[in-house]
Amino acid sequence: MHIPFLLLIFAATKFYFMKQFSLLTFTVLICTLAQAQIKKGDIVLGGNLYYSNQTQTISSGNGSPYSTKYQSITIAPSFGKVVKDNLVLGFDVAYTYDNSNDGQGDKTNGNGFAAGIFLRKYRSIGNGFYLFGQTRLSGNYLHSAQDEPANNNVITSNVTDSYGFNLQFFPGIAYAINQKWQLELALTNFFAVNYTHTKQNLTYTNQPDYHYSGSTFGAASSLTGNNTYTIGLRYFIGS
Repeated sequence: MHIPFLLLIFAATKFYFMKQFSLLTFTVLICTLAQAQIKKGDIVLGGNLYYSNQTQTISSGNGSPYSTKYQSITIAPSFGKVVKDNLVLGFDVAYTYDNSNDGQGDKTNGNGFAAGIFLRKYRSIGNGFYLFGQTRLSGNYLHSAQDEPANNNVITSNVTDSYGFNLQFFPGIAYAINQKWQLELALTNFFAVNYTHTKQNLTYTNQPDYHYSGSTFGAASSLTGNNTYTIGLRYFIGS
């Protein structure tokens, strides 16, 4: 007579503790997911660094081989604020320096400046990793000067000034090193639409100078095979 009653008490007690355990597990899971969010009100400081160095050796049938060299570096700090969980609105500035040498006396140096606003959406994929997509609208200015050896009837200098606007869409992946720091990798030339206005002044030996002014509008994508990756670092300041 008492055994069924004891079994009933045991079953009820087991159900109660299992329910409490399940509730605790669910609460821990929710807290974990909440911590994985990039919270509204946070300040995001950071930037990107891009560096490229290319050297190519060319064999000439009439002389010794020569090397062409190209070097480019871009530094782009940024500031943003999380306006909604996992959504960052911000602005950035960038400076670019590049130079090239064709190995036969032609040298080119360039300096570029840019500033833009961006909107970035994060999505947590677990274990501290995030996928993100970013839209960026920017304006830019570029000055380059090319010097060549002074020979008869050839270009001795080529000075170019250009400005334009650029609209980018690109993906990336970020890893949270800790609660404050994130390391990221982005495919910044995934897709872009751009407008550029260019002025060019060419100086010749024994010929009149040449002046050109024109505008271009176009679109580019890394889907064509020209991939450019940038490494970035972000620092989060809690609200």
